[in-house]
Amino acid sequence: MYRLLSGNTVAGPVNNLITIQNGGGKGGDAGAAGAGGAGTEGKYINMRTLTGNRKWMAGGQAGQPGSAGKPGRDGVKGQALIQQDLRDRMDAMIQTQSAQVAALKDQLVTRLAEEKRQVEAAAAQAISALELQVTALKTNMEGTANQSSVDESITSMQQTLQQQSARIDELSAKLEQAMQVMDARMDTLADEVKGLNKRFDELPSTETSQ
Repeated sequence: MYRLLSGNTVAGPVNNLITIQNGGGKGGDAGAAGAGGAGTEGKYINMRTLTGNRKWMAGGQAGQPGSAGKPGRDGVKGQALIQQDLRDRMDAMIQTQSAQVAALKDQLVTRLAEEKRQVEAAAAQAISALELQVTALKTNMEGTANQSSVDESITSMQQTLQQQSARIDELSAKLEQAMQVMDARMDTLADEVKGLNKRFDELPSTETSQ
């Protein structure tokens, strides 16, 4: 028989996942000696003798006790049968890991798409703000505005540009970090699934000697 062991990961060998008990059975004790058979009873038989027509025939003696039985032999060590339910469990484990890989992939793709959308939105916002400030600066320069007003507009444009640039850099860094995490996690799950597939393929279809 076999039983699954807990507390082991799919990365370990198969003998860390199951334990097999297939030792031979212990031989039985020797049987007790049988009692000797009882002798036959004595009897008279018809026979002409000097004293009459009957003669006494003595009975048989009791039999000797039998010999004690020999101890039974120990059973032969059995074979470890890989039952179908074990293979089904391994197959279910592989399918679960594959489903987790697919779910994680979808989750990370959605997350990356959102990060990309935020970067694009921040860039569009920065461009729009700069366009408005450029238009305002042109208006001030073409009108009667003094040099102080023009300088204030230029300074405001520079500050806005720096803020938007910092925001874009921050979102881009988050996007790159998320991509690195996704790649590492996908590689780990892919290796686990490959390991399960390899060990599942190595399982015998019927039995293996232990």
